[in-house]
Amino acid sequence: MGMLYLHIGAPKTGTSALQHFFYMNAEKMYEDGIWYPDLEAPLKIEEKLGLFGGNATFLREYDRNREEIEGEEERYIKKIVDEIISNQKDTLLSSEHLFWCGAKLYQNLKSWGADIKVIVYLRRQDYWGESMWNQAVKKGSYMMSKPCFEYMLDNNAVFDYYARLQEIAEVIGKENIIVRIYENTENIFSEFFSIFGIMDLSEYRKDKYQANPSLSANYVEIKRIINGLPDSEIFNDSIKDIWEEGRKYTLSEKKVKNAPLFLSKEERKIILDKYREGNEKIAKEYLNIEKMFSEELPEEQVGVDTETLYADIIKFFGGLFVYQAKQINELRKKVRKIELPEDYEGKRIVVYGIDQLGKELYEYLKGDSKLEEVIAVDRRWRIVSNKYDITVLNPDIVDYSTIDYIAIGVCDEKTYVAIRDYLISKKQIEERKILRMKLE
Repeated sequence: MGMLYLHIGAPKTGTSALQHFFYMNAEKMYEDGIWYPDLEAPLKIEEKLGLFGGNATFLREYDRNREEIEGEEERYIKKIVDEIISNQKDTLLSSEHLFWCGAKLYQNLKSWGADIKVIVYLRRQDYWGESMWNQAVKKGSYMMSKPCFEYMLDNNAVFDYYARLQEIAEVIGKENIIVRIYENTENIFSEFFSIFGIMDLSEYRKDKYQANPSLSANYVEIKRIINGLPDSEIFNDSIKDIWEEGRKYTLSEKKVKNAPLFLSKEERKIILDKYREGNEKIAKEYLNIEKMFSEELPEEQVGVDTETLYADIIKFFGGLFVYQAKQINELRKKVRKIELPEDYEGKRIVVYGIDQLGKELYEYLKGDSKLEEVIAVDRRWRIVSNKYDITVLNPDIVDYSTIDYIAIGVCDEKTYVAIRDYLISKKQIEERKILRMKLE
């Protein structure tokens, strides 16, 4: 019977680099007694075989009371656990999402028969907090606008490693939690595989894993402030390409090699003092050492570079204006007109499909005072309404018997045909009432 090893991160401790390595070497690992199964259906494989998310993200769905897990869900995980148990090799499942899971996940896995060991990498809280905050600022879905220190104070429980380990230990025992200290990725592969007694990785495939490069401190600060603006999620969709430039260079064109620092020495001391007792308990109880982390404070510059900040702001917004001007020009080349019937005055028109081009069509028709009413509809009506700040309706609630014409707001031929056929067959719309954009 094999052991189930759960590698749970933490995030920002080389997890993606390790998962990339596991993915490339799954066959060799199996030969050496470690099964790294391909369990995630929508694997996200990038150019260099970069696998993000690991093979166990699905397990986070089992961090709830057993009675809340539906029969089919339970059968799925039970099948996986049975296969793990019957395999003579140890099984490795990896996902940093599991770092956020509580005792219920481990209780459920044990109830299904799994023998579990947890592998967790811990990073000094001030550095880890900076990295987590930096990611939250950059990532559009989080929209972090608080300063780094405030973010860490507001998320106190997240950085209490000892409390998190204790919750897991109460279910599986401290002896089944393997703690490693993360400082950098230089020796992380050899260190990780030493857990399994594999000391020679010479036959394992290696390439240089490219993690997301860091933004300069100036660009992080610009992004943080933008995140605090009302409806800034709409703005974020327009600046992805500009962020890519910001990831690479500051105004001085110096490549950003190391993640910038955002905590002052005084703030770091407060954080280190706050978690010292718990960290020392981990050191003694899990690592059999006196101290887990060095308390040396960095000497590098903290925060923005005031000498180049204003220039970077100008560079950023100048790049934004150029980018948007190009987008507008491209749209103008593609479409802006629709051939309206001669009797269009006083008519009610629906614009079906509000992507960027459909939005342009809607605004074009709304500007025609001869029309009685123009209605926008889209299957993604909630998302589109928020994105473009216009009223977009669910197409299923429209009474098409009161509509004179329907303009399909897409250029893609297949999508146009699909919508047209749907309107004719499902909504009994006469084909003569369906209008098409006129491409220039």
